[in-house]
Amino acid sequence: MPGEPNIEVEIDEGSKGVTVSATYDDTDFFLYYSEFPTQIDPEKWLRALRDGHAILGRDSLKGESPLLINGFPGREFRFEKTGLFVISRNFVLANRTISAVVWSLSRPRGVAESQAIPRFLNSLVLLPRPGPARSGSIPSEVLRC
Repeated sequence: MPGEPNIEVEIDEGSKGVTVSATYDDTDFFLYYSEFPTQIDPEKWLRALRDGHAILGRDSLKGESPLLINGFPGREFRFEKTGLFVISRNFVLANRTISAVVWSLSRPRGVAESQAIPRFLNSLVLLPRPGPARSGSIPSEVLRC
């Protein structure tokens, strides 16, 4: 993550979550990780994320691409609205969700020319969790960004 990260941990009745954020070169970088008590429907969650950004305006969605991370489904969204530029990569891993989000109030060229943005978004990988695998369990990975 570019810059010194700020880390917040939230635990409530329905989920546990971690937010990591940093600001670098007039751009904000976020990594969100959440765990839920039950498995999540990937399509519903990804659709809700896309539709949730509709508050920026109907025409704010400029691009959407399917993604995979270790075989788990995801989607990249690109939004633009009057000087606000947002790129998010979002994944569903059974009962866990991961989102890497970049947003900037700078010109679109600033986002396109930034070397930190693709490095951050492309650095999101899942590593096998150390220790013995349990038979019949949901695969456990360790997130690294």
